[in-house]
Amino acid sequence: MLKTLRSRGYTLFSNAITTTDLQYQLLTTAADDDANRTSSFTVFCPKDSQLFNLDMASDANVYVSTLRYHVIPHRRLTFTELQNLSASFLDTLLPHYSILIGKTQNDSVALNNGTTGVMVDGVRVSDPDIFVGSRIVVHGIDNVLVTGLNKYSEDLDESDKNGLGVTTTPAAAPGNSPREFLAPIPQFESGNPVTEEEETDLALLAQLAWNIPVEVPALSPVKRQKHKSIKKRAKHRRMHPGNRRKKRPRDHRFDDL
Repeated sequence: MLKTLRSRGYTLFSNAITTTDLQYQLLTTAADDDANRTSSFTVFCPKDSQLFNLDMASDANVYVSTLRYHVIPHRRLTFTELQNLSASFLDTLLPHYSILIGKTQNDSVALNNGTTGVMVDGVRVSDPDIFVGSRIVVHGIDNVLVTGLNKYSEDLDESDKNGLGVTTTPAAAPGNSPREFLAPIPQFESGNPVTEEEETDLALLAQLAWNIPVEVPALSPVKRQKHKSIKKRAKHRRMHPGNRRKKRPRDHRFDDL
């Protein structure tokens, strides 16, 4: 089969079969089916130029997955059988993915002087029955089959964009930070502007309301010195003996009253 593909101008696909794990998967599937003698495949082979473009534009995983998408396991379908196929969808070697078989009228590629052509996922079968073996049939197609390969990832990305499973707090949204709508504090027309201390208190209250960790503002050097002086004087008054209240003697003249 590989020699036939190379001689017909499908060199890249034949090389891809031998250099990737696609060959191993084909052999494994055939070995599993040997007991029932049902191992058979239908292969849709793109042209070299199309496979070259795919190889340049994708990584190894996407490339191999695309190759699997071109193989129909457990079915050996010639071009005539594809024309008369009743089922529209055929499972591929890529799990959970199927290809759509369609028909076209007045196609120049038809057998037995017929007027019916075959489309695979919208791609025309231009070189039917390149190779017909006892268990495998190969058809040449005009382009690479990529329909549906990225459907799941696109749906998942769209779900992420719609916010499924993701919650955003109001404070995290742009324009909702308390620092944005509280600063700067406006000056009132009454002539009583908000002081620096009141502005700090308002900002702290807003942070508490939004569950933001509160940072205690540091005292200025002047306020810090004043605070220390007040604490020192209070401590001095408590400890000085002269500041203690003296016990007054009891006046006994008023005991009988």
